[in-house]
Amino acid sequence: MNPALHRPVAAPSALRLVKRGLVLLAAAGMGVAAGGLLAAAGARAIADGLDLGQLRERGVFIMAMGMAGASGGAGLGFWLGLRRYSASWSPARVATGALTWLGTSAAAILAFAFVMTTPPPPAYPYLVTEFRLVGADVQSLGLGASSGRTLWSVVTQATRDHPGGGTVIEAVFPMAMRSGVDYVVVQQDRREVARFSLGLPSDPPATASFSPWLSPDRWQGTEAVEVPFGIEMRFRIERRIVR
Repeated sequence: MNPALHRPVAAPSALRLVKRGLVLLAAAGMGVAAGGLLAAAGARAIADGLDLGQLRERGVFIMAMGMAGASGGAGLGFWLGLRRYSASWSPARVATGALTWLGTSAAAILAFAFVMTTPPPPAYPYLVTEFRLVGADVQSLGLGASSGRTLWSVVTQATRDHPGGGTVIEAVFPMAMRSGVDYVVVQQDRREVARFSLGLPSDPPATASFSPWLSPDRWQGTEAVEVPFGIEMRFRIERRIVR
């Protein structure tokens, strides 16, 4: 009888256990990084490619996908690292395989739910106006769009010279979804001096071009007959996607 066959297997040394643990941790860390980054990149590609959701919804989706991908990557990294040290059906490899499957399944479910339940970003109407001024102090003028009892301020405003003389002010106003725009006012030193009545409905469709140039129908609170300086306005409706 060969006594070597009945010799007990030596337990792994402490140094070997530490080395094994470091290898497994490194494999798991690489799996977490790779799985999280790949899942987050895939989520961003889905949201951008299909143009779904606003920034907040996209951010939550990307974070959730990254966490699911990281958990699946951690399980896969552990599973690959354990191949050197344990049998195929050992409890450790079964557990890490299950973690990989759960992470992958969670990412697939999240992607499917996001695509099926998230609408495209909404498109809101904006009133785009141009004011042509002759002989006016542009710096002292203010603009506003009235919607019911609300006076909307300008979102963006730019000034340029008109080829025929004078100055053109480009101003963009938000439009209320339920009440539309009643009129646009021009203020001088915070006092209304001109009003352009529009009566636009709520949630109007976009227009392809500007309207003809319009004269104010009210000047300093009364019917406009003659104004101290030349002022005209034209407008169009633009729908902008808000993400």
